[in-house]
Amino acid sequence: MIVHVKEFEAVDVPEITLRCAVFDERLQRLVHSIEFFEVNDKMLGVIDSETHILETKSIYYFESVDNKLFIYTKDEVYQSDLKLYEVEAMLQMQSFIRISKSMIVNLRKIRRIIPGFHRRFIAELLNGENVIISRQYAPILKEKLGM
Repeated sequence: MIVHVKEFEAVDVPEITLRCAVFDERLQRLVHSIEFFEVNDKMLGVIDSETHILETKSIYYFESVDNKLFIYTKDEVYQSDLKLYEVEAMLQMQSFIRISKSMIVNLRKIRRIIPGFHRRFIAELLNGENVIISRQYAPILKEKLGM
């Protein structure tokens, strides 16, 4: 994939043109990610067949289990059709960070970080839950937090 960026002073609204031989699923996901980036302060979550609009600042963490994505807020657990890597890409400019192969956490919802076994850490969240930060992702978290 080749990306070109050109700045024009006369442009009021950014425009993206995608040229391709075949508009496949990978490119559809790219377009979805770009569109979502424009309004990434909200996400959709489903509980009991009802779709809810969630503000990203209310989300504590995302967890992928058996190819299903769950969104955890203070009091509820929602499900999403997105993949964890898509959420990671969409929220990388916000306060979210991957802490394991299956989890992304909102840094603003961490109360404290406790050292664990085997170079792992435990993050205690504001709602009292504890999540494990794997040793693979611990250095990235430490760097982001300035530890």
